[in-house]
Amino acid sequence: MSRLGADSVESVEKRLEATKTYEKQIKELQNEIVKAETLKQKVEVMQSGIDDKFIDFVIHELQTKATENEDFSESLNKFKENNPQYLKTTTQGVKFNTASSFEGTKTRQNANEIINHLIRGGT
Repeated sequence: MSRLGADSVESVEKRLEATKTYEKQIKELQNEIVKAETLKQKVEVMQSGIDDKFIDFVIHELQTKATENEDFSESLNKFKENNPQYLKTTTQGVKFNTASSFEGTKTRQNANEIINHLIRGGT
């Protein structure tokens, strides 16, 4: 056993246990790296103009289609070009005035002016 740098079975078992502990720590760190990368991608997708309800879907799509030759940002830009339906839309609504307009004027009248106008025989 001295060729292995170990004097006893106990020291080999200690080294083996230490190795298992290191492997476990490495896996935990790798998981943290994956989580951090996913959060970074999520922030990038959120800032790119993708509608909030599609963010997780878009990240999943981009991760499954990821290639070594193309980084996440490039994939995101291509996705946005090919799938504009996932972008936030700003719709400009039509405004309707539901207030009655006396004499066809568009001036805003207060309640007293309207009542006085009606009392005086206005239509």
